[in-house]
Amino acid sequence: MPWLERQVPGPTPGYVMPPSAQRHVVEAYHRDLVGPVNAPPAHPDLVDEIFCHLKVLRINRDHHRGRTWECECQVLQPDGSICGKLVTAATSSLYNGLQKSCGCIARLRGPRRPR
Repeated sequence: MPWLERQVPGPTPGYVMPPSAQRHVVEAYHRDLVGPVNAPPAHPDLVDEIFCHLKVLRINRDHHRGRTWECECQVLQPDGSICGKLVTAATSSLYNGLQKSCGCIARLRGPRRPR
């Protein structure tokens, strides 16, 4: 490889990189091209995961701003049934706990007290 045989600045003029250092340069160059070997996926698959009361069913939309997921609300209603409404949630909203249900928790809780 001709680009490895070039001289690089070192402690003395005319310094040539030893073969062991050249190997590390090649490995680092290759790692930059293909990424780490055991890297996690860029977008985790959240299907069948449960966040608070939302169960992720499938990907709703995958675009440059991130993924959105179609989720089913699993809040237990007063009559003993499960809500079951479908809601769309962003990945960050699920991870950060910003979206916990379809809104039925707030409806069950009732109006907020005035301050």
